[in-house]
Amino acid sequence: MSTMRNILLTFVLTAAACAQQVNPSLLEKPWPAWWIAHPAASPTDFGIFHFRKSFTLPAKPEHFVVHVSADNRYRLYVNGRSVSTGPAQSDLANWRFETIDLAPYLHTGDNFLAAVVWNGGIARPMAQISHRTAFILQSDDPANKVVNTDNTWKVIEDPAYQQIVLKDNDPRLMWNYYVAGATERLDAAKYPRGWFGNFDDSSWPAASQLDPGAPAGVESHQRWQLKPRSVPMLTEEEQDFEEVARSEGVEVSKRLEQWDGPVRIPPNSKATVLLDQGTLTTGYPVLRTSGGKGALIRLTYSEALYDSKGAKGNRNEFEGKHVMGPWDEFLPDGVIDEYRPLWTRNWRWVQLDIQTQAEPLVIEKFYSLRVVYPATRVAVFESDSEKLQPIWDAAWRTLALNAQETFISDIGWERMQYVADTKVQALTWLALTGDDRLVRLAIEDFDASRAPSGLTQSRYPANLEQYLAPFSLYWVSMVHDHWMYRGDDEFTRRFLPGIGGALGWWEEQVKLHGDRPVEWGWSPIGDKFLFSLTLQQSAEMFEHFGRSYEAAHYRRLAGEINRETYATHFDPQRGLLRDTPERGYTQEVNTQAVLADAVPRNQQRALMEHMLKDPSVVESEMFYRYYLGRALKKTGLGDRYIETLEPWEKMLRDGMQTFGEAMVNSRSDCHPWAAHPPFEFLATIAGIEPASPGFKTVRIEPALGSLHHVHALMPHPLGSIEVWLDRAGDGLRARVSLPPGLTGVFVWKGQEKPIRETVELKF
Repeated sequence: MSTMRNILLTFVLTAAACAQQVNPSLLEKPWPAWWIAHPAASPTDFGIFHFRKSFTLPAKPEHFVVHVSADNRYRLYVNGRSVSTGPAQSDLANWRFETIDLAPYLHTGDNFLAAVVWNGGIARPMAQISHRTAFILQSDDPANKVVNTDNTWKVIEDPAYQQIVLKDNDPRLMWNYYVAGATERLDAAKYPRGWFGNFDDSSWPAASQLDPGAPAGVESHQRWQLKPRSVPMLTEEEQDFEEVARSEGVEVSKRLEQWDGPVRIPPNSKATVLLDQGTLTTGYPVLRTSGGKGALIRLTYSEALYDSKGAKGNRNEFEGKHVMGPWDEFLPDGVIDEYRPLWTRNWRWVQLDIQTQAEPLVIEKFYSLRVVYPATRVAVFESDSEKLQPIWDAAWRTLALNAQETFISDIGWERMQYVADTKVQALTWLALTGDDRLVRLAIEDFDASRAPSGLTQSRYPANLEQYLAPFSLYWVSMVHDHWMYRGDDEFTRRFLPGIGGALGWWEEQVKLHGDRPVEWGWSPIGDKFLFSLTLQQSAEMFEHFGRSYEAAHYRRLAGEINRETYATHFDPQRGLLRDTPERGYTQEVNTQAVLADAVPRNQQRALMEHMLKDPSVVESEMFYRYYLGRALKKTGLGDRYIETLEPWEKMLRDGMQTFGEAMVNSRSDCHPWAAHPPFEFLATIAGIEPASPGFKTVRIEPALGSLHHVHALMPHPLGSIEVWLDRAGDGLRARVSLPPGLTGVFVWKGQEKPIRETVELKF
């Protein structure tokens, strides 16, 4: 509602740069600050609450560090400026708080703290775990205890908001399984305008004290076990719509820069305006209006447009198509209003449907704020192929949009962190950014989700448990990936008990069911090979940590599974392994068998070649194509990797600038399990991979396929690995630059040469 556009942008830099250590006493003892709430409102139902605290300072402080959290979510203001939002999503045993230095926003004399806290109630996002509505703010320095939350804070419940509840399988959304939470209807006439600045709150009731805050591991009577936020604050970057696609009932310029001037909608009329962002985005739409008392504005957000049969087709075409997706509703008050939803939305297209009453409405401005994790793509990949760069860039956009407070599986429909999705997302993210904070958090989150059986939940954080047994194996593989690329032994060792528990569950199931198909996941046969591969990866880690008995047991068990499953499912006439009778022969099972070494090594390449040329073999969908790429590299067929990129090329031909969940008319147009080609560009085409845990050594074995020139850079814990490759026939000229202290080997067509620092090679 504020007209102060800058308040939405300034908090990020200060909050992200605030690197103060938390006062140790706040991590060891109960906090002096209390969790506070509205004294009369329901603790668990939907509600929007405004908290305020006024205080006086004798001088502007040099530092004024506070820690803040809420249930479900909050946005904190200081003297009318937004400085923090959160908390980073987690669970009650790992409830996060943000640390912010408020000093840049404070001044001598009277100051005001304000926070909006909201609870989505039963319609909150499935990724949102909750105990009850509450807010807490704690000063790091006892000298600043005046701001600690207690009953000197004021609070009201905002009557201006109503929920728009969108249920799973809602026909208004086209697709099933929408669990990203309710949207909102805001009546500006009921909104307490200016509440977060210099505002008269004398009529507001005092907040109710619940319980003192407490860090994780400290005995207390409250449910939130507080831990510092482990990932940076999200950035909020202003962006403009690319163009107005069409309009009805109002004249609007086709091209616009920050909405090309005020747009007037006459009284007692209807208007529709469809805007194109140009590419998918996630963030906050911001709509500024004047006049229009009694009007209704509906904002509908759509990843793509749909034809009359529900097909998306080319994403750049809009004639004869319509929006379909979640929406918000805003009712202006007749004065200057500014609307933005409480939480982020996802769209390429936004449609405004406007109905005015007796007063004309003027749209003064319409723009948006892109909200993502503050990461930089450090990696570089350049080649003489024109088709690879668009794939490289679109995959990065897909990854970047799905990197939020956690990794999420898609930004539109579910917004949850799934293990299988995150397995390939995390590895590709690490290869492109070198930033492992979200990767570490994902590993910790899934470990925290484990049930007594030993299985992790298939998605987490989530307020509804779901167990897909293979996903626990992907979690183990995530730990192995991080161990190979980062090698933090202290971090990795923490997860060995959980790994043992997950593998123990699987071992028991294999003993109970033998070779009978059990619907563990997509393919029970493929899952057995996945289990074998995971056992071998686990054996490597357990051996490294001196646990030789478990390592030997895991290797024996993997060998038994491989021999038994290969014997019953290999078809010598086809030269392939059979999947279940319903699935026939699939790339999924055969690539997993190769990766698990269930196929004799001297037969693996031939099997892959049979699989690739046999048109009856069911192709892998987007997720399992990661394993296809790995199997090609393993069997010396990496030169054929580029040939497998047709699904990504087709998505680009269809006008997509991010990659979707499935190859045809996918529900989600921005799904990270389809964003793994850049990993293979670096690991297979450029050939850069760790040769030992922690990336202590490197092996560079390019597979250029039809390419003649490649320049690639991959971030490494010691710096960057950079290669320049020029091929002529079977010959190769290579220049390699390694960070100081890193050594390895370079391999070309079976020839192997040692490398260190900067070296030029000729083959």
